[in-house]
Amino acid sequence: MVSGASLETVIARSGHQDVIPGIAGRPVTAPCSGPGCFEEILQAHRSGIIAEFLYLHPRNVDVPYATPTDGIGPSSVPTGPSSVVGPGYQPGFRIGLNWNRTDSSSIAVDYRSYQSQSSDSRTLPGGSGFLNADLVHPNTTSVATDSLAARANYDLDFDLLDVHCRATISEKDYLVYLTVGARYARVDEDFHANYTMLGSTSVLTDVGFDGVGPRLGLEVERPMDSAFHLYMRGGASLLFGEFDASYQQTNVFSGIQAVVGLEDSRMVPVTELELGLGWGGEADTLRFSAGYYMAAWFNTVTTGGFIDSVQDAELYSIGGVGDTMVFDGLVARVELRY
Repeated sequence: MVSGASLETVIARSGHQDVIPGIAGRPVTAPCSGPGCFEEILQAHRSGIIAEFLYLHPRNVDVPYATPTDGIGPSSVPTGPSSVVGPGYQPGFRIGLNWNRTDSSSIAVDYRSYQSQSSDSRTLPGGSGFLNADLVHPNTTSVATDSLAARANYDLDFDLLDVHCRATISEKDYLVYLTVGARYARVDEDFHANYTMLGSTSVLTDVGFDGVGPRLGLEVERPMDSAFHLYMRGGASLLFGEFDASYQQTNVFSGIQAVVGLEDSRMVPVTELELGLGWGGEADTLRFSAGYYMAAWFNTVTTGGFIDSVQDAELYSIGGVGDTMVFDGLVARVELRY
């Protein structure tokens, strides 16, 4: 044994070419030369492909659309819980590429897509009361807007594109990486409610957001005794963009009854956190991981908040539309490194 020599130095002097599980994520092998020599590249910075399955639940976005009452007009009294439409757990995906730059840095590009669809309906038998149309404009309220049947459809989608640089800041007991880059985000909400008695009244809304801004992230891994590791990934981004929202109410007899639009430039902060468990083989070429993911989008325009502001005439007032939208759920990832 060579006194004071590191394990890497001892292995290099031995002349063996076998790959030995690395210390803090860096493989220990005999020295090599020439293109494609990966012995000194930290595992997370090797070039590779990432595929991820998302199973997320949007929160703080449910929309109450109809309430049973004992009659018609302002003197009527609710007789039961309101009907609510909102997305549940729905699948999505993420794909990404990683390019090695140095032994402790890399560049990555990720694309993430999520789509959710939800619907709900309610019908009252004749003589048991009416359904109040909760989403119609208050200045158009009449007998024609109350109904015996109501239905609502709500779709919520987003697309994210991240480009970032990753650098190692520690590789001792914990592997710690800092990521700095930019994000583009698109969010789209489509909503349709229909109320039916003798005729029908419909409420249509569309809320969209496009924004871009800087993103800062921190990734931490804790190697375990075997090939498993615990991980934490956190990030924060500031998206500068514009919300474009529209509201339209129509009636089969009266035609278009109300039209409202909103265009608002905003800064949308987004925070993300993911915790989970991962596994990698001896050479760490193929990796699997699974965990719990949560993200909060602040200062957004949700469908429910937008409709409330239309009804209260508070679109641009202080304290008007400014909601927090949350996504949480499970993620499963596979990485192929080369």
